[in-house]
Amino acid sequence: MAYRFDSFEFDDASFRLSRAGESVPLEPKALRLLLYLLENPNRLVRKQELLDYVWPEANVGENALTRAIGLLRKALDDDIRDPRFIETVPTLGYRFITQVAATGAARPAITQAGVPRIGDARIANETASQPAEPPERLAKGRSSIVWIAAATFALAFGTLAFVHFRQTPAQRQRVQYQISPPEGELDDFKLSPDGKFLAFNTGEQSTSSKIWIRSLDGLDTRLLADIEGFVDVEMFWSRDGESIAYFSGSKLYKIPRRGGPAVLVTEAP
Repeated sequence: MAYRFDSFEFDDASFRLSRAGESVPLEPKALRLLLYLLENPNRLVRKQELLDYVWPEANVGENALTRAIGLLRKALDDDIRDPRFIETVPTLGYRFITQVAATGAARPAITQAGVPRIGDARIANETASQPAEPPERLAKGRSSIVWIAAATFALAFGTLAFVHFRQTPAQRQRVQYQISPPEGELDDFKLSPDGKFLAFNTGEQSTSSKIWIRSLDGLDTRLLADIEGFVDVEMFWSRDGESIAYFSGSKLYKIPRRGGPAVLVTEAP
């Protein structure tokens, strides 16, 4: 299958992206991400769905997805402030907004986990070629299944009844409140490992990002970092909850939770 959009063409048979006939170099994960977006044009594809498809065997976070999206935008010459191809839906996912023309044979169906269902036809043929079970054996098997299901249901019901009448359920108190960003549009938020602080970042007129922090048992929101000229910031807490790290451009920074200057950790191209 070949996908054409604007002056680009992606051929999934050769796994190659080209522009006006010239090959565009791109990492395999970014190419796989582009393929999934092309197969789902004009649809909001959530972050977890993309992670399950592009990294089905690896335990990676949203940082890897953000980096792959950045590589795609660079290869497509797409501006995050005025996108022509990839639209960011804050905190949710991404949408491919350009018209896509597909030609050639369709690929095998893709499950939600991103695994081609190639074996379905083979399994169906093997099942059809097997001799049918005698009616008496089928009836006996169904009867056994019914008895097993009934016994399992009775045991489960009895256990639930015993627990319900033996223990008095604890009363929970539900508290609801709303935290509004001091300024700009909310982009993302992260809860600290101990559940006591909320960090979130906002975009302001698509020119900068700001990282804020707020204690959940207080009312004050503090500004931690003001990042000029870069609006797609991915942040995360340290394991001890004492600092917040974030990617800005091609660099990784960290900043103390209590405040202070941001410290460059490493280059992250």
